[in-house]
Amino acid sequence: MIPFALPPAETKLSLRALTQGFLSHSSDFSKKLQALLGTKVCVLANSARALLYLLFQDLRNRSASNGGEVLVPGYTCYSVPAALVKAGLQVALYDIDPRSLQPDMADVKRKIKTNTLAIVVQQLLGVPANIGELSKIARQHGICCIEDSAQLLGPFQNIAGKEMAADFTVFSFGRGKPLPLGNGGALIAKKPDDLTRLARDLKARPGKQGISFLPFAVQILAMPHFYWIVEKLPLGLGRTVYDPSFDVTDMPQLYQRFGAATLDELVLLNLHRSDIAEIYHSYLSDKKDSRLTGNMPACVRYPLLVQNQGAAQRLARYGVRQFYPLALCDLLPLRHRLAGNAEMTPGAREIANRLITLPTHSAVNEKTASQLVREVEQIFQQKTVIDFG
Repeated sequence: MIPFALPPAETKLSLRALTQGFLSHSSDFSKKLQALLGTKVCVLANSARALLYLLFQDLRNRSASNGGEVLVPGYTCYSVPAALVKAGLQVALYDIDPRSLQPDMADVKRKIKTNTLAIVVQQLLGVPANIGELSKIARQHGICCIEDSAQLLGPFQNIAGKEMAADFTVFSFGRGKPLPLGNGGALIAKKPDDLTRLARDLKARPGKQGISFLPFAVQILAMPHFYWIVEKLPLGLGRTVYDPSFDVTDMPQLYQRFGAATLDELVLLNLHRSDIAEIYHSYLSDKKDSRLTGNMPACVRYPLLVQNQGAAQRLARYGVRQFYPLALCDLLPLRHRLAGNAEMTPGAREIANRLITLPTHSAVNEKTASQLVREVEQIFQQKTVIDFG
């Protein structure tokens, strides 16, 4: 039998997107994104964390004290605090409800101080967050609300077709993201003029251009019959690293061309994610919610809380994984940059200790999803299904 292993998240670009990326000479990626998101200005960079850094730096420069802290979820991608530290700001943490992955609004209100510059709210794994309520809290305190939408883009986007709730929204196009280009990020704003300084800064930071054959290599190595080999190599594949020393440049033209072609496929990619997530949810959930039938979020990976998290290794061939291994309060390199009461995020710690993810990407069909979820049911006797309502 030939070994195989499914990747935990989407890495595939269609042959059409790859061909257009390499053969075309121009890109209308920014304009296509603006049309999708209903905005007039969109700033592109080599990564979402680069854009967060520029945004945090701008907030710091505009603050009266040229410093301060930003409230972020206690369980989030380590790129968020890395961008804050690079910008010279303190990291303050608010807690998350493990049952819904939503912000603990009472904790958010408790943690806001006179030197708080902004609140970051995330769409963790594509589960839509209550942006409206957090934005309202931010407005009441005269601070910014920043939406980290690295893991959500498409039909369930809160901002499409209506006024943005957050002041700023950032998107990621890395591998495993809704638009898995392997490079890039985008930033939009409720007030487009707020992006003028950031766009000017990026123009002074040109990135490497030219042809790269890495995208082709990724497509081959991400195939199930090769991926198991790649994971055994010391490449750091799938690891989430805290590193404030990242590069900040504009988005390479090659990846913009990939993006322009892949955006045309986004609706189908998200429909597939939603369908697979619904298979998992309908099998695992005791509560049958008719509101979710045909309306499941387009999760980039389906979240599930279990008791014996380490047993996920038994399902690694199916792409089942743990997610970020630590809550931010337990990330040792970050400790000296955390604001007070960082320990008070028990919900974030519970998520870090219990969360596993099931793949929803295009290589997972209905048969595979049904087989996987039955094995999950057998292996994990005690589990908590996320409340998407």
